[in-house]
Amino acid sequence: MKKILLILTVIASMPSLAQQDVYKLAQGKAGKLTEVRSSQGISLMTEKSYDKYIISISGHDNYSHQFESDTPQLNLYDLNLPYNGSYNYEIKAVKYIADIKDTMNNGRAEDAVGKVSHIDVKSGQFISNYGEMVNVADSKEPTKNSLPQPKNQ
Repeated sequence: MKKILLILTVIASMPSLAQQDVYKLAQGKAGKLTEVRSSQGISLMTEKSYDKYIISISGHDNYSHQFESDTPQLNLYDLNLPYNGSYNYEIKAVKYIADIKDTMNNGRAEDAVGKVSHIDVKSGQFISNYGEMVNVADSKEPTKNSLPQPKNQ
């Protein structure tokens, strides 16, 4: 009876061991993603190559837009944003590492495979004004220290 219990325990733990190996495989050295801004948009400089980029943009009034691209760029003119103002962005750089054959009988085709991937992420904010990016420092309202000071007489 003890031998049967031990065998069942080993068999039951095998999928979790495989999942741990997949997790270790997906953990890799993060690539450095460097943001480059211009009046037309945002580009990322990368230290390594990626298979695709998933780009998400959100703003007020529940505005949300997501798309995939072969290049890590946000071109404001192409985005055709609905209003001027502040937006948040997130660029996920995806590198496929390995394919995993699905061994479960879960209704998927016999040749179905999953992908192990490593994802590096860069996010931030930008301000759009009629299709051009505005420098954040230029868009702030004047503060007490930035107003002209009266001359002492």
